[in-house]
Amino acid sequence: FSVIIADSASFHMQGVICQGDSSGGGAFWASEVTQQSSKPFVIADVLMLGIAATGGAMQTLLLTVAENSTLLLRNTSVVGSLGAAGAMDAGVVTVAGNLTIEHAFASGTAGALRAARLDIAGVVAVRRAWTEGSAGGILAQKVAVAPTGVLRLTAVQA
Repeated sequence: FSVIIADSASFHMQGVICQGDSSGGGAFWASEVTQQSSKPFVIADVLMLGIAATGGAMQTLLLTVAENSTLLLRNTSVVGSLGAAGAMDAGVVTVAGNLTIEHAFASGTAGALRAARLDIAGVVAVRRAWTEGSAGGILAQKVAVAPTGVLRLTAVQA
């Protein structure tokens, strides 16, 4: 299913615990997510437990963050062997607005974000992300940063 946060709508989800082996999207799963609102889309304080679990806060095939929009994923983690993508596991991520990931952890790979393709025309900021495996911040097959785009990684560790 598709989710569109439009106009001045707001979305805030906090305090989620998810447990399940090979599961994805601890707080939120959708095939397509579009954030168009001027108010932030926030998912915070999520713990996902399970073997081969992925996408602590969110899992989606297609994520679009429109200009003047914000998606914030804060205090998210995936704990369990082969755990991946502490904050988000996605197919294609297109950011014209702001995508901020703060305090993310994955026990396997990609402390903050795993994506097949990451297109940045706005701002992508990852603060304090880590993993016990590889790619403390972002693991992506293809990253494209437009002249207007900013990719900022702060305190990232693998």
